[in-house]
Amino acid sequence: PVTVIINVNNVNDLVTDILLSSSTIIENTDTSSAFEVGTLSATDEDISDTHTFVLETNGDHASFDIVGNKLYLNAGEVVDYETQSSYSLQVTATDSGGIPFTKDFTIEVIDVNDVAPTISGDLAIAVDEAGSVVLQSGDLGANDADTVASDLVFSVSSSPDNGHWALAASPSVAISSFTLQQLLDQSVLYVHDGSETISDSLALHVSDGIASSIDVTLNV
Repeated sequence: PVTVIINVNNVNDLVTDILLSSSTIIENTDTSSAFEVGTLSATDEDISDTHTFVLETNGDHASFDIVGNKLYLNAGEVVDYETQSSYSLQVTATDSGGIPFTKDFTIEVIDVNDVAPTISGDLAIAVDEAGSVVLQSGDLGANDADTVASDLVFSVSSSPDNGHWALAASPSVAISSFTLQQLLDQSVLYVHDGSETISDSLALHVSDGIASSIDVTLNV
């Protein structure tokens, strides 16, 4: 018998994927200096191969830079979820054989509660003596880009003198707070006590659980 030696010539295997260790940025991140978003790596069957990474000049590339295998958000970029909730990038990895592979990435901005709510509406309602009236969104409302309606809570700072607030399901039970969602669902009432009065008022504010609006006066 003879031994036949077969030599296998190595060929350059292609990059098949690009990975990014993190693809999120928290809103209001400090960018007084460049912020490291994550580390890039390439999937390549040639384990010992080296790779260079570059940003393609499309999407939001102008806000980012790659240094080595690190993706950075440029210094001075303002991370504001309400202005831009995500960034689109294309990254190309090129192996030592000069063969490129390009992949799209989306960098998501994580929203934080950084906007205090404000109160809107004409802040006036009319009601019959001894009657009740459903509070409408045109009478009272709230604006907060960071918070859903069910988490915006109106609280009464000074109660009305000649009536009370109540929920439609229990009009005789006075309440001191209610949500914007309850208001939008037309579940909030002002109930007049029947006294011989021609006006009433109360002060209230709205909170998102972190920040509150200033007190405003709602006139009846």
